[in-house]
Amino acid sequence: MASETPESTTIPVDTKAPLTDEPAKVVDALPKYTRERDRQITEKIDDQIKQNPNMMPRAVWFIIPNEFAERFCYYGITPLLRNYLIEIVNFSKTDASSWVHTFKVLTYFFPILGSLISDSFLGKYHTIVSLSVVYVIGVSLLAISSIPSVINGWLPILALVVVALGTGGIKPCVSSHGGDQFIETIQKENLNKFYNYFYMSINIGAVLSGFITPAIAQQVIYGLKTSTGAFLAHGDGYAWAFGLCAMVMALALGVFVFGYRYYRVVPPTRTFILYDLLRVALTALPRYLSASKVERAAKRHWAAFADDLMGASMADETYDLFAIMPIILPAPFFWMAFDQNGTSWQNQGAQMKAAGFFNDEVASAVINPFWIVVLVPIFSNLIYPAIEKRGYKFGLVQRMGIGMFFAGVSFVICALLQYRIDAVCTSDEDHPTSCIDQNMSIFVQFVPYLVMTIGEVLVSISGLNLLYNEVGSRTKASGAALWLLGVSFGNLLATALFEGCRPGESDGMTYPNFFWLNAGLLFAFGIIQLVMTKFYVYKADRPWHKAAEAAVLEKLESEKLLQAKITDEAIVA
Repeated sequence: MASETPESTTIPVDTKAPLTDEPAKVVDALPKYTRERDRQITEKIDDQIKQNPNMMPRAVWFIIPNEFAERFCYYGITPLLRNYLIEIVNFSKTDASSWVHTFKVLTYFFPILGSLISDSFLGKYHTIVSLSVVYVIGVSLLAISSIPSVINGWLPILALVVVALGTGGIKPCVSSHGGDQFIETIQKENLNKFYNYFYMSINIGAVLSGFITPAIAQQVIYGLKTSTGAFLAHGDGYAWAFGLCAMVMALALGVFVFGYRYYRVVPPTRTFILYDLLRVALTALPRYLSASKVERAAKRHWAAFADDLMGASMADETYDLFAIMPIILPAPFFWMAFDQNGTSWQNQGAQMKAAGFFNDEVASAVINPFWIVVLVPIFSNLIYPAIEKRGYKFGLVQRMGIGMFFAGVSFVICALLQYRIDAVCTSDEDHPTSCIDQNMSIFVQFVPYLVMTIGEVLVSISGLNLLYNEVGSRTKASGAALWLLGVSFGNLLATALFEGCRPGESDGMTYPNFFWLNAGLLFAFGIIQLVMTKFYVYKADRPWHKAAEAAVLEKLESEKLLQAKITDEAIVA
């Protein structure tokens, strides 16, 4: 928790800092009665938590189903996009792969917009509701644009941009809104449990949608045929599959709104948070660079040179946010590789023998979430506790570095599999334009997916937890957006790789070499991530945060003793 250091400690504090951290100019994006209602509900829930800190907040059971349904929608769409763009919209394979990654770039770029709206003006809850409406509109438009009489080149792309705005805008808000339901200083264990439940809900939704939406899309509903007169290889039921996603998302929105009375609603800063952060940084940094060693030693950190501008608390939040940025720089290279499950890995699956309905679309949608559901409890309840019992400190940043290596190994496995496929594959009547290894079942993909998913557990869950824990209360959504922006940059890198290497094309790189290139990049940046663990000081270990947390715990203990005294006096009376 970011706050000024108490006078009882030996940490120097700038006494010129103002008594309030709130700037003079504020913007009220919400009506006064809405802000007052949010405040009253939050105060009531705070009292309940303090009386029973071991209680799992009721709000969790409205946030988790919402995330489950939202992920059902998102992962119900993404595995279909490649084949949809190729067979329905008539894109080339390379162009379709590029557009899939472009959609993901936008999906993970718009969290920046969502976080700014949330942290600055509307707060997380109201931002989620507003942009969820946009999400429903976008998916509905995608369903309509997939009807044969409506299909054209630009309407599906427009729909995907609207979907990206909706899903991307709420991404940084949902996980951090869930974290806001806990008082972190007294509910750390339940907060960690929530993030595990939250991540499992994502993948349970993905598993279900991975079976359901491809099964609907594979139906021959409109009778569309290829130029040779054959029905489309992957069916033409995309409008119905996308329509189901729109209905599920609308239901998710209703569930989320119904739970409003159980939410702790953290108010926005009512100023443009990005402007405030940059203002602190641009003021403090020149002062820090021109200061003497003695002057620097008298401050908590470099951002404390702007304590007089907006208060010590805002300076601490600026420092925390900027301190975490270098640590997550290698993450985009993980996402560059991971999100190829819908492109290069799906292409490899298409060259394996399908098992009935279990084809490359289903494999792309289902296998990774299946392994997540299996592995998350194992890591949370067995592996991490076993490591800690042996006295090893397996911190979040270190986990991320190890995860990069597992991801690299998964691409090595893909390269070896591709050598075998290229050596023996043949074409057949059902796949005249593809080369299929009739002796290699698509279930073989469970092996590289297992290794990649171990990497995801170590990188993704740890990264989400790290960003929430390491930033201040007013920049939680901004921190989550930074993590998601890394996913966007990763898909931008993937798009560049596909355009530059053109794997599988006559004038491009072979797929085995493409997989080796990905593996090499993952190993290199995994080393960089591990080196960073030697230099990063966690927020909880910083002296000013230790003092602030101790003060909060002391206050909570005093309140608890006072409440106990009042109860005793009431009993005596």
